[in-house]
Order: sequence, then C-alpha cells, then structure tokens
Amino acid sequence: GRSCKLPRRAGLPRAAEPAERRIRVPDWPAAPQDPRDVIELARLVGLEAAPFAVRHDREGTFVHEGYEAIRASGYAKVAVPKELGGGGYGLDTICRAQAMLARHCANTALAIAMHHHNVLSLAWRCRTGVQGTESLLSRVVEEGLLLATSGTMDQSRVDVKAVPTEGGFVVNGRKGL
Repeated sequence: GRSCKLPRRAGLPRAAEPAERRIRVPDWPAAPQDPRDVIELARLVGLEAAPFAVRHDREGTFVHEGYEAIRASGYAKVAVPKELGGGGYGLDTICRAQAMLARHCANTALAIAMHHHNVLSLAWRCRTGVQGTESLLSRVVEEGLLLATSGTMDQSRVDVKAVPTEGGFVVNGRKGL
C-alpha cells in the first residue's frame, strides 16, 4: 500500500479539520482483492469525509473532501471491469460499500452513487458488446474520470432551460420524478 496526503481546501473551518489528514490507500490495481476490501475502502473514504459532513449538510455545499478521498483511494474504480484495470465488483458489493460510506458521510455516498450507477451500467453494456463503452470505462481508471448524470423517469416532465451569459450559463427549471 501507499499513503496519500490530502491537501487542505481553502476556507474550511480549522476547528473541524485535522492538522494533517491522511488516508491509507491500497496500491491500484493490485487491490481490492476481496469484497470486504471494497467495503473497507469505503469506510476509509467515509472517515476522511466525516469531519465535514455536518457543515455540508448545514450549508448545502459540495463534498470536495469526500471526492478528494475517493480520487486518492481509487474507490471510483471498483466497479470498472477488471480487464480494464478496475476492481470488477458488481451491484451487491457496491451497495454494501455505499452503505458503509453513508454511515460516515451520506452526502459523499450520494454524490459518488451517481458515478457508480453509470459505471455499473457501462460495465454491463461493455460485457454485452456495446461499442464505445470500453474507452469511457478506461478513462475512469487511467484519468480518474468521475461520471455524473441526472435522470428522470418521465422525460415529458422536464422543463429546464440554460441561458448563455458572460462567463457561463444561468440554468432554471423543474424536473419531476
């Protein structure tokens, strides 16, 4: 294994932040070798994210610290097929790991759940021979790409508009589930 020092994020309250945050991460792709290792990896990510969970809940802010731990640990790779450099774990293991992560930081678990949903779907498509999925899954392993999408069950109930502005877009709308 190796140890990754995670940098401090600007603007975090000093009282809630350990003096030096460290997460013990396995060498990738040699680990995780067992579903229990994936759950342990999720626990370690959760321990890194936990000190910031209440603040993110209170302020409605994004879980940057949790995502840093996810990237440092390789947790985002666990559902990528083994033959592409990932862990090759399926829905059962991912759900158990997500439950462990949520015990420590539910917001981090929710945020990475979108990624795992996409990776598991792409892995299934890859196994069934759908072209183009292999390159995207490889990017998850090689580049640390994190996937996130939003969806709805009823596409007819989506009313979202993006209006270009100087420096970006203003997005307004509603989406019914």
